[in-house]
Amino acid sequence: MWAPLLFILAVAWIWGQEFPQLGQLINQGNLVEARRILDSELEKTPDHPELSYWKAALELRQGQVTAAEETLQQVIESGRANPPHYIMLADIYNSRQQWDKSAQVYRDALIARYTPRMAYNLALAEFRGGHFQAAIEAVKPLADDPRATPPFHHLLGLAYFGNNDFQEALPYLKKAVEGQPENASIHYDYALALLQNEQLEEAEAEFRKTIEMQPEWARAHLYLGRALHDQNFAEDALKSFQEARRLNPELPLLHHHFGLLHRGRGEFDQAIAEFEAELALGTVSAATCFQLADLLANRGEDERSSQLIAQALRISPDNAEYRLLAAKLALQGERYEEADQHLQAALESEPENDQAYWLLGRLRQAQGLPQQAQEAFQRSRQIKDAKSQRNQP
Repeated sequence: MWAPLLFILAVAWIWGQEFPQLGQLINQGNLVEARRILDSELEKTPDHPELSYWKAALELRQGQVTAAEETLQQVIESGRANPPHYIMLADIYNSRQQWDKSAQVYRDALIARYTPRMAYNLALAEFRGGHFQAAIEAVKPLADDPRATPPFHHLLGLAYFGNNDFQEALPYLKKAVEGQPENASIHYDYALALLQNEQLEEAEAEFRKTIEMQPEWARAHLYLGRALHDQNFAEDALKSFQEARRLNPELPLLHHHFGLLHRGRGEFDQAIAEFEAELALGTVSAATCFQLADLLANRGEDERSSQLIAQALRISPDNAEYRLLAAKLALQGERYEEADQHLQAALESEPENDQAYWLLGRLRQAQGLPQQAQEAFQRSRQIKDAKSQRNQP
């Protein structure tokens, strides 16, 4: 059965049910009788928009997806379309994961008639297509609208999360949690944003709520362990990681987190083995590449380390921490121009990074530029002193 059909049939009320029998027949699977009545009505009023809708619905039920797509495109191009036409066509594109086409349909629908639901659908299509800023722009105007339900806030929070703006994501995900306190998935997403924002105790609490509702959710156990690990509760973190492994031994980033645990304990051989195991699974994780590169760099394995950090930067080119390791390795290899490029990129991403200025000072020393080196070291000390003063009680 065509997946979106139940929703499609549920929206027929928008026309006032001029042809309710057609919807009943299609929903019941009586397609022969539905076709007979549809053809008869189309002979009388071939341009009736609701009949075009039911024609597409019948074609979908019969597995004629391309025909349904063409039927819907024709009625939309004629200017006679109503919101359900757009929704059905977008559902066809969604089923094919053609998110850009789906988003364009919703944009056209909003020009024809603005509704909060259509704006939400546009944002969802943009989000699924990885266009997080476009998703934010589509749904943000509805954030304070009384008609905005928890899914609106959830989607807006996820879009900010996708943009790596975790601080901005938090209030919307919190609203979503408050609106649907029994929804484990929303608790989980809120917990992830808290974790990324280093609000570790709050993240731990939200992961625990998630697990209370869904005890078999392996990934929730994994990231509960991460929240515990980052609070230096190593033994509790280990138990959570082990539970995640029991539930799903092939869980992505499981080896990565075991590697973090071993590294925190100073068990560097075991940490390297876990990070290598993660990469061997085909996981493309910038964080794993960075952790392994950093450990290998500390052992003088600069060539492999450089390869790994280059891979991490291809995934996350704006990560200042990755740039600093790449600059350090380039500096050690006397590749000064490369080191300079990495440091400039790091400072562009984090202008107040004291480590970047310290490495820049070392680079300028190696280049025989003592005055510039002194200025970089001085700037590094100023930033570090300012951070120290901010952290004082």
